[in-house]
Amino acid sequence: MAKSFNTSIKNDITEINNEVIELLDKFRYISSYKRNYRDLTSQKTYTIDDNETIEIDDAISLEKVNEKLKVWVHIASPPAFINYDSALDKLARKRNSSLYLCNKIEYMFPEIIVDKLFSLKEKENRFAISIGAIIEDDGQISSYEVTKSIVKPTYRLNYEDADELLDYV
Repeated sequence: MAKSFNTSIKNDITEINNEVIELLDKFRYISSYKRNYRDLTSQKTYTIDDNETIEIDDAISLEKVNEKLKVWVHIASPPAFINYDSALDKLARKRNSSLYLCNKIEYMFPEIIVDKLFSLKEKENRFAISIGAIIEDDGQISSYEVTKSIVKPTYRLNYEDADELLDYV
């Protein structure tokens, strides 16, 4: 029983490692994946996280559309790379989310692909799911859209930086 369990774990790890290598190789050819994604790389995009954060998985952008404010929220999109029911997909579904403990982080995906592929790093193109909403003067959302996108975060802010910026609004 223990031997077959260990063999099964070894096989799973080998399969995951092979997928990670393949993903890192695919990433070099990001331009070939762009055709199904809306290019939002020209927007000024901000991430706001702790200074030590590796898993930067969300960002925001603002734009004026017909004198209205459009707020964009961008969420990192691992499905741009990971096939349904692959070893990495099964691992992510099993873990469900990253787990932040006092002295350790257990990432949903292997740390190398979180860092190299999924994190919305400053000045690097990344795949995202983006939600853009027009905000009326009274704060109501008058329209919204959801799109697969490529974003290029312009600024990486920590919480203190963001707080200072809000003091000027």
